[in-house]
Amino acid sequence: MRASFAPLAAVYIAAFLLVLWCESVRAAEAPSFAHAILQRPDAKPLLLSRVSGGGSETAVTEFQIVDPQGLPATRKIPGELSWVDLTFERPLDDRTDLWDWREQVESGNIGDARQDIVVTLLDFQGVEIGKKRFVNAWPRSIQLGSTALKESAVITHEGEIPLGPNPQISISAPAQSAVFWNATALVVRATAQIPARVRRIDFFAGASLIGTASAPGGTEFAVTWTNPPPGIHALSAVATDPDGATFASENRVTVTLLSGLTFDQWRRTSGHFKLEDLTRPEISGPLADPDRDRVPNLFEYAWDNDPRRSDATALPRLERHSDSFVFVYRRRSGGFGASLDTYRYADVQYVVESSEDVVTWKPAGELLQSAEIVADRGGATETVSLKLSSLRTSRLFFRLRSELLARP
Repeated sequence: MRASFAPLAAVYIAAFLLVLWCESVRAAEAPSFAHAILQRPDAKPLLLSRVSGGGSETAVTEFQIVDPQGLPATRKIPGELSWVDLTFERPLDDRTDLWDWREQVESGNIGDARQDIVVTLLDFQGVEIGKKRFVNAWPRSIQLGSTALKESAVITHEGEIPLGPNPQISISAPAQSAVFWNATALVVRATAQIPARVRRIDFFAGASLIGTASAPGGTEFAVTWTNPPPGIHALSAVATDPDGATFASENRVTVTLLSGLTFDQWRRTSGHFKLEDLTRPEISGPLADPDRDRVPNLFEYAWDNDPRRSDATALPRLERHSDSFVFVYRRRSGGFGASLDTYRYADVQYVVESSEDVVTWKPAGELLQSAEIVADRGGATETVSLKLSSLRTSRLFFRLRSELLARP
């Protein structure tokens, strides 16, 4: 392994060079329509390609009578009521919901297996045409269908209840892709097309519940999310109707929450620059280097350093441990990262990149195995140690790139 320091800079981008399983998740494409959707408690909705059965039947008892004319006749009277089993069929995929549900029955755990389920019937355009709850349902059998690419299950139950229409809720605020700075409270709103069919709406950021609205204001329901953490959040909602059925919002809204001191605020308030320096980009600009230590102001800000005093302790470095190499760098605390190689604080983004030829660079996520983060300098910054996985080549280059992002 060979090491060299060559600060690379482009417009408002600075990088330090060191020589030396990102898992890709692709959202499954849903079909344009399904015959039905199965909703079980605490489980994701399951698309069904075919549903049959349901309804009820009554046993008939016959006995002989004499009619008013004195002639023999047969009278039929209703006997025991029974509910017709449901048969589900769906294409095979990586979902094992039905098999896991059946396994509860096979293992004797009928108490957990017996559940109220909701089946939503759809037409061939995917429009809801009906919804029913089936009481105390459980799978009596499951098998591969008529072809190896399908599975089918027979569901027995103890009654069915017709449910009302979908109230059709959607997130109406905040706007899609909105960005908020230093927000201490964020109002999230949902609109219901049929508010009378809504008992309450639960609001979520990812999988975390952020609030519940139980009384509508017209067609809108709203909650206030207090002290939302920095990050990129997917906001959604789930409505519960008077019958207890749940309906997910028809959309998700992604918002970005940022906090911290921006580069321009740092220039103006840190005390490192005189008033006249603020109008001179060659002294206070992102790529300026007033202390001539080959570290531009953008990195001095990103590492919370003094741009007027040379300090090599904050430089990124590559350490060789007994069983691996570790890439170490400092960053400001209070930001967020979507992956090991990328981190965002206020208007600066940190990216750890790798290259085999110092020409083509890419985020180094697939080469990073784990991260250790230690707070330092009173919690203002943190030191990040990224353990590299086994390298597939004898020589690799690593660098830390910091980019000043435009404030929306």
